[in-house]
Amino acid sequence: MHILNRNEEQIMTNKASKIVSLVESAGERIFSVKFVKVDGSERTMVCRRGVVKHSNGGEAGYAVNPDNIGVFEMGKEGGRENYRCFNANRVVEMKVGGVTHNFDLED
Repeated sequence: MHILNRNEEQIMTNKASKIVSLVESAGERIFSVKFVKVDGSERTMVCRRGVVKHSNGGEAGYAVNPDNIGVFEMGKEGGRENYRCFNANRVVEMKVGGVTHNFDLED
């Protein structure tokens, strides 16, 4: 599953390329990602790609930045499921296929 959008010609950082590779390696399996939000707080999401439930088929707003990765966040028990995105350059940890990958925010 190729996840880059219409701005593929823009150069991605080395870290963003690694994150994209990890997300692609997950396929449609569930993975977790921890990242630092713009306000400085940390956020962890359990998510997956390839979900079309509730999709309206339009272009996502995050597509303008090739470092943004769109996912479907899995709802916690009684919680809401929703489409979200995260910036690959702000990722500090990913767990894919049972393997934890750590990154520096400055990478």
